Amino acid sequence: MVNQSQTSNSQMNPLRYRILITGGAGFIGTHLGRICQNLGHSVTSLDLVPPAPERRSDEVDFVQGDVRDEAQIQWALDQNYDAIFFLAAISSVPHCDAEPHLAYETNTLAPLRWLERLRNHSRDTRFIFSSTSAVYGHSGSEHQALSEASPLQPLSHYAYQKWITETALTQAAIHAKLPYYCFRLFNVYGPYQDPKSPYSGVISKFIDLATQKKPLILFGDGHQTRDFVHVQDVVKGLLSVLKLKTPLQHPINLGSGSSISIKQLATLIQDLCEVPHEQENHAERPNDVRHSVSSIEFLKKTLGITPEVRLEQGLKELIQSSRNAL
Repeated sequence: MVNQSQTSNSQMNPLRYRILITGGAGFIGTHLGRICQNLGHSVTSLDLVPPAPERRSDEVDFVQGDVRDEAQIQWALDQNYDAIFFLAAISSVPHCDAEPHLAYETNTLAPLRWLERLRNHSRDTRFIFSSTSAVYGHSGSEHQALSEASPLQPLSHYAYQKWITETALTQAAIHAKLPYYCFRLFNVYGPYQDPKSPYSGVISKFIDLATQKKPLILFGDGHQTRDFVHVQDVVKGLLSVLKLKTPLQHPINLGSGSSISIKQLATLIQDLCEVPHEQENHAERPNDVRHSVSSIEFLKKTLGITPEVRLEQGLKELIQSSRNAL
């Protein structure tokens, strides 16, 4: 069974940290906050809106605020946090395309302001930034995993915005020797994803439809492949840099290291839900990446992290949770 208590102090840094999570009321931020709290860290969540009821934790302090606000940045610096996990973002590709200026302010200018202010304030605070596998674009192939050295081909406003930020962060880590780290997240799934949210991934949407015995919608032929990584493994990867003594020289892939086609995923979910294989093919989305799977050799060798949650195991538990909620 997948649960937050599986991440033990022996797996992470045993020291107690004061941690700030921007975007802490979101899907990944919620899990990160709870696991940090379970490990004995002091955790503050900063977000534009309060967490949904199912995501609230009395043990995580919540502060409502905007990462673009200079006063909010100064407030955070005054707290002298040991680590800042910058998860705040507009991660919906359609939203970024519809409002590129707002998305650029949030996804690029805001984290760059935090980096600049932090560099002048403290050389000890660790800054961990969540980037995206979307920076690779069409570089992937069905039989070749994407390594951190693979060519970058950002195809959307969102991917470009993340790429600019991770480049600036990496340069600061290399040249100023600052403890800044960047992860390229692949397709993250797990509990507390709202299938009706534009930020939600395909797994939560498929499970929502399948449990209602509705057809699953595939864009294009469904043979696109994706690397799905459970949020528990993502949190474990993010926290692993707390034990590092020196900055890293490049971003880090954070995926499962395996892939599945969207059509195979749909069929697997329908099998687990014990419903017919009813699927509808809609028009392919513009610039939809054909193949994406992460190489996690660096993650394993340098950070000592190996993803543990198998896709079928994670799906079974999500489906059971979805049924319990009906």
